[in-house]
Amino acid sequence: MEESSVAAMRSFWEEMYGDTLSKTAQLVLWSTRDKRSHWTSSVEGAVAIAEAQATVSDLYYGVCLQDKEAAIAERSRRTGEESPSMAFARGYATTTKVLPALWLDLDIAGEGHEKVGLPRNQRDCDRILSALPFPPTWIVQTGGGTHIYWK
Repeated sequence: MEESSVAAMRSFWEEMYGDTLSKTAQLVLWSTRDKRSHWTSSVEGAVAIAEAQATVSDLYYGVCLQDKEAAIAERSRRTGEESPSMAFARGYATTTKVLPALWLDLDIAGEGHEKVGLPRNQRDCDRILSALPFPPTWIVQTGGGTHIYWK
C-alpha cells in the first residue's frame, strides 16, 4: 500500500473517531475475500489490518463503533453458542456504541451493483449531492460509487 494512501486512511479514521476508539467501542473491518471480521480498538490497529489486507482483498468497515462484549453476548443469544466466534460477526444495531457521523453510500449502476434506480455515473451522484441541504464533511470516491459523511 502506498505511503500516501496509508497516511490518508490514518488521517480519515483519526478525524472520524478521535479518541473514541477503545476496548468498549471497537472498529470492525471485514474482508470480501474470506468474509472475516477484524475488530480493533485503535486507529493504528485498523491501519495495520488494512495494510495486511490491501493486496489480497477489498476491505470494508462499519462506520459505527461496536461494543465487542455486547456483540459476543448478542451473537451467543442468536446462535445458542456459549462462546461464539466473532470471526464472521460485524456487530449489531443493538451493540452499537458510537455513531461518529451520518453517512450516505451512493453506489453507481454498473458491474457489481445489481440494484435498479442507482445513479448512472459520477455526474448523477454529484447532482444528488448538490441538492442536499447540508454540505458534507467528507466525500470519498470508492471506485463503485461515493461515500458521503457528515460529522
